[in-house]
Amino acid sequence: FEREFNMSDNTFADLVNYTEEKGIKATQEEVLVSKNKIKTLFKSFVGRNILEDEAFYPIYLKIDTTFNRAVYELHQN
Repeated sequence: FEREFNMSDNTFADLVNYTEEKGIKATQEEVLVSKNKIKTLFKSFVGRNILEDEAFYPIYLKIDTTFNRAVYELHQN
């Protein structure tokens, strides 16, 4: 799942359009800055629905800044 499933750019565009239709507006810059994080979150939640936490955490923790900072700090000592 982790290697083979990815949110396509078309699906991402559909999501952005859907949110705009629902009244959630974002600038093009905001969308571009958030794109990778949104795609990763989407993938992690789809993974959780299919394979539970075994698919969620390996994907989600890649973008969890608090977790990654804690790992960094632990390796410094």
